[in-house]
Amino acid sequence: MKYSVKEFDAHLLKKYPSYLKSFENLSRDDDKNSVTNSQIQAFDFDKITSNKFKSADALFFCNIDDSIYFIEFKNKPEKNIKSKDIRLKAIESVIALGVLLEKENLIQKRNEIFCNFQMYLMIVFSLEKNEQDKNIIDIELRKRLENSESFNLERYEGIIFKKTYTVPNNIFEKQLEKCFIFGNWEF
Repeated sequence: MKYSVKEFDAHLLKKYPSYLKSFENLSRDDDKNSVTNSQIQAFDFDKITSNKFKSADALFFCNIDDSIYFIEFKNKPEKNIKSKDIRLKAIESVIALGVLLEKENLIQKRNEIFCNFQMYLMIVFSLEKNEQDKNIIDIELRKRLENSESFNLERYEGIIFKKTYTVPNNIFEKQLEKCFIFGNWEF
């Protein structure tokens, strides 16, 4: 039986209603500072996986284009974010979702997650923490970050993720409506 992203969303909402939180809440660091002020809601994926996996902070199901977004928030300078940790979270987030959906009988085999769904990875960092990027205009910054070259994530495109993005929080906030309401994340 093939389920849709909408059915995944409804099932997880029924099972984990307290884990649905705003991006503002999901993006808080240990000092309670948020990377974004967005009130759009997603699942607290760290809580759902019970920290058994290195998972992304947020899991968002876009019912418009039947896609899945894994979002990791970093409230620190981009240069202080370890590429190895980001890549591990990218891979383990997908594995964790496959294990979860198989356990919940929403897919028959965990590897179905790779074949049947469009998945995206977003790393959202705080522009305010990136001194070198403060003076770069949006277009130049977008061009540099669009291919996720900061963390060498493009190697996963077309294999695990349809697309990966590394974006500063200001661009993330500007694109939220397009992406999560209209199903279109385009620069």
